[in-house]
Amino acid sequence: GWGHAKKALLEALVDGFAEERAVALARVSKQYSDLSWQTFATLTGRDFHPSASPRPAATMELGLQHAKRASELAQEAFDIFPDDGLVRVGVCANLGRQALFSDPRTMVRLSDRVKSLAEAAVAAEPGYDFGWHTVGRWHYAMADLPLPVKCIVKYYYRGEVFSASFAAARDAHSRAKELNPRNLNHRVELAKSLAKLGRPREAREELRGALDLPTEDLNDWVTRKQGQRLLAELEASPQVLGGGRGGRGARGASEEGSGRPGPRAVRRGPPGGAGGAVPEPPGLRVRPRAGPRGLGHAGEPDFHLEAGRAGDAGPAREHAQAPGAAAGL
Repeated sequence: GWGHAKKALLEALVDGFAEERAVALARVSKQYSDLSWQTFATLTGRDFHPSASPRPAATMELGLQHAKRASELAQEAFDIFPDDGLVRVGVCANLGRQALFSDPRTMVRLSDRVKSLAEAAVAAEPGYDFGWHTVGRWHYAMADLPLPVKCIVKYYYRGEVFSASFAAARDAHSRAKELNPRNLNHRVELAKSLAKLGRPREAREELRGALDLPTEDLNDWVTRKQGQRLLAELEASPQVLGGGRGGRGARGASEEGSGRPGPRAVRRGPPGGAGGAVPEPPGLRVRPRAGPRGLGHAGEPDFHLEAGRAGDAGPAREHAQAPGAAAGL
């Protein structure tokens, strides 16, 4: 009767308003997230937009406040309307942003949550390109970790890592590109995966196509710079990324291989992890490493954990040396 129809109409209106509010909150969250990235990038010498407004914060602590506010807004949007792809991906992006300031244990926890939310996003809305992009980002970041670090993530922190592969990253970014071929971010990330899989010619083609696309926001601006740099590296040395940093050349990289990056100097996060109940493995250090990024929010670098000399520790939140994120987002 009319009563049931009226109730259904009111519920539809409420749902419609809820979705609009959630999407609006997610978009505001992105602005805080981008401001956080601008601050982090400025203070650590990474790519940032010199003319973006408002200006980056002056300290890492203020940047962290922006990251936390972005995460709060993204979670509020998710609580209101969790079925929207943009809202789900917004939560993922802000988990990665928070991880820039986190200790190793927290990074792994955030990484696992990113994977879970990204997979839920593509299941709920398989036609949303950035859902697939987020899945690809997780696979690339975790596949690119050195084997000793993967073992630490898996057996010490009980994190998900060995299911990741460059082939899965390629497939996810290919799907994102199919859904939105004019998005610069999808194509740069696809090029990275192709290079890791020993296909530098295809990677160069993707990058050239990406760099012909228009720049629409701060994230595109950052990703374009990173794509230009990667293309120059590939043209100078076609095998530069094949098989992972410090690993095999492009010819030796298998389709399903995860790559074996070589060692790098890194900084250590604070001991104790969550609550400090269990000490971190001796000598574990954390440091951001450069690389082209591009997920909805401004382009975070890749990050990795690595075993270093015992006692080579550093503060978790020094102004110019903030630790990075195993989440890789």
